[in-house]
Amino acid sequence: MTPTDNVQSRLNFYFAAVTCLSGMTLFGNPELKIWPWVCMIFAIFGFVFVDWLRWFALPPVMAYLALGAIAVYTLSRFATIGEFSPEPQMIAVAELLVLVQVVLMMQEKNRRIYEQLAVFSLLLLIVAAIFNDAVIYGLLLVPLSVIFIGALSLLHVYITSEDAFSNHHDADSLIQVQANASRQSFVQAARTLPRLGLMIIGPAVVAVAAVFFYALPRTNQDARKGLGGAAQTGFDSTVRLGQIGNMLSNPQIAARIKLRNRFSGKNYDSIASLYLRGTVLESYDAVNQAGTWATVDFGRAISPQQLPPPPLRRSANDRLFGDDVIAEISLSPMRSDALFSLPPYFSQASGPDIVHVRDRWMIERRKSPIGFRSSQITYRFATLAFRGERQNRFLPRASENELSMLGQLTAQVEAAKDNDSDSSSVPTASSSNETMQSAALAQALLLDRQVATVDYQRACLQYDVDLVPSAERLANQIVANMSDNRKNPYIVASAMESYLSAGSDFSYTLDLSMQELPGMDPIEQFLAIDRKGSCQYFASALVLMLRSQGIPARMVVGFSTDEYNNMGGYYIARQLHAHAWVEALIDAENVPASEQFFSRQQPPQYWMRLDPTPGGGGTDLFAGGSVANVLDLAQDIWTNYVVDADANDRRRELAGGDTNMSGSYQLFYEWVKLKISRVRAGELGAGSLALANRDSFSWPTAVLSGLAALGCIVAYRLAMRGWILRWSKRKDDGSKLAIPSVGFFAETVALLERLGVKRRAGQTAKEYTEGAARSLHDASAASLVVPLETLTNAFYVQRFAEPSQHGDAAALDNRNRSVEQALERLRSRAGE
Repeated sequence: MTPTDNVQSRLNFYFAAVTCLSGMTLFGNPELKIWPWVCMIFAIFGFVFVDWLRWFALPPVMAYLALGAIAVYTLSRFATIGEFSPEPQMIAVAELLVLVQVVLMMQEKNRRIYEQLAVFSLLLLIVAAIFNDAVIYGLLLVPLSVIFIGALSLLHVYITSEDAFSNHHDADSLIQVQANASRQSFVQAARTLPRLGLMIIGPAVVAVAAVFFYALPRTNQDARKGLGGAAQTGFDSTVRLGQIGNMLSNPQIAARIKLRNRFSGKNYDSIASLYLRGTVLESYDAVNQAGTWATVDFGRAISPQQLPPPPLRRSANDRLFGDDVIAEISLSPMRSDALFSLPPYFSQASGPDIVHVRDRWMIERRKSPIGFRSSQITYRFATLAFRGERQNRFLPRASENELSMLGQLTAQVEAAKDNDSDSSSVPTASSSNETMQSAALAQALLLDRQVATVDYQRACLQYDVDLVPSAERLANQIVANMSDNRKNPYIVASAMESYLSAGSDFSYTLDLSMQELPGMDPIEQFLAIDRKGSCQYFASALVLMLRSQGIPARMVVGFSTDEYNNMGGYYIARQLHAHAWVEALIDAENVPASEQFFSRQQPPQYWMRLDPTPGGGGTDLFAGGSVANVLDLAQDIWTNYVVDADANDRRRELAGGDTNMSGSYQLFYEWVKLKISRVRAGELGAGSLALANRDSFSWPTAVLSGLAALGCIVAYRLAMRGWILRWSKRKDDGSKLAIPSVGFFAETVALLERLGVKRRAGQTAKEYTEGAARSLHDASAASLVVPLETLTNAFYVQRFAEPSQHGDAAALDNRNRSVEQALERLRSRAGE
């Protein structure tokens, strides 16, 4: 194997590793699916079978044809992508880069192929950074940078060695090496150069790569990925039957829920699964035999408003009041306005960007002209949803604040009536007009709210018996088997829930491949024929069964999870935790006293949570573990501190809430997060490059940041240069160099070392002897300049000159005598 082959074999491994790692950076985007695997498999395949075993290589003509086909494929992909869809276009670019790298890896390598692999790997890294928010990108960035530096250093050695060891003497070639020993020294230098380059420019390259990734504004493809057109994490106002069933095979994390005690600040743990409320749906319709649930639009009657204030405790130890808990929810990117909650919730110094939808107990984002949100959102609220470390089953229909407001309106109207009937008082004209106007306004508001309440209750009773007759038939059978004194809505609803969830007639399944019967509603087919399905089918059936008995009911979709990350101290809701359940409206007189909610204004009605799905659905389909917890915690930190730590972070922290955090870790967490958001917003003289605001560009900030970075690099280079020189000197002093193959010069080196002059690595023979002559100069002793010059010239003639240039026998004898005389003078100086 020639020295060039030796360098190239290592270079092949370096670039295979670079190609493999650059492909792995695409794992953070689920839209790319198999493309990271394609890049990795062909990188390994090309290294083993093309570069190492040399079984075959793609001919250049075939490679050009393949690249042409790739160009046509990419153009066709762009032709099918909408004008306003930049991320799918970047995905097409990523596919193009992967395919080009595949073709390059299948070819016999030369300097052109290496350079192209380097360029396309760098481009793939940039494309991956644009829409990648996964922690794997950050983890791969450092090893990829290190290997890339080594690959570029070795590529320079390869190009130089190819010129030096070539049999063709090109005019452009600066060096030509013929001696085998010199070639081996060159190869040894080739092995050292990547390490030296890594020490000198490695930290700078890694720093630049990290700053580039941090400053680059990114979007997230998950925010565009829909569930039949809906956002991936949130639920739109319309949900199709089977939609949740399709989510239950996706382990992607949708939300992280951190609960802590409001007063102690300690983590709060629930002993049962969390029901994370998403969207409330009232209207059912079977369109083209595809059952669909939707939210009924009541206009202003149920308009969003600020989160209600927390109720006042009657006493500190009131058991009925519930546990005071602060909930912090971090949602993956979504475009749905409906957020997730744990009602009954209350304001915790919440910002103006989240609102409460009354009667549905839903939290939403305030309407924005931007219909697409690409970043993670984190918000807080207080909640009394738990009692005794278990989530409450009953939810007051109205908050205490709303009940108090209605009570005040009622009192105002009644007072006006009393004043009209009281003839003893004689009010002035002005006060009478004001009282009448105030009473009229109060009566209008009260009437508007009463109408909205009745309309909403009527919407939760809508049921087409001709469409789903089995719901009424089964409900009638259940009620008929009950005694008359037990036929209150609470007991009836519980009995219907048990019939579906615990009976032997129905079973849970995610297999929705049952053949649709023409003209039959899917819920009717579920109840009458199939009797198996996902949570949506069970919840839909129960809603219609309750409505058939005059009990208002609605469907709720969200997540049901008991997965807990012990290291991070939060619950995890994955896509596979998506769930649907039912809420039935029950009068307070039928609700057990132990389940009622404490309030100064007692709620007249409660929403009762019912889960008719056998086994609670698929909440246990994912098992984490310590490794999964560590990776998820790393992803959470990565998302918060790197991906979403920009100027919008404070707006995403919608409910700043109580700052009474527990422990120094939480305080440090909040402090660092605030500092990062300020820096990236440009408030501390940095972060303008991120363009997070996108409204302006701060040139002073950019210039100052550039100068600061340049100063750090110069200071680092100066310090590193001094360290490298000291390291090299120590290494040179302790290194053992090869003994020269020419006998008399080997003795020369040995004698000079005895005199205290050691040869350093990389020194030529002439540099060594000239330096030795200067070091050993002594006015009282004979000069060694001429003897050492004689020995050096003789060494070069014997070592590098062609045999025909050695001269005749007389010249050879003269040179040998001169060498012997020079050695004798050197021996005499050394004391021999």
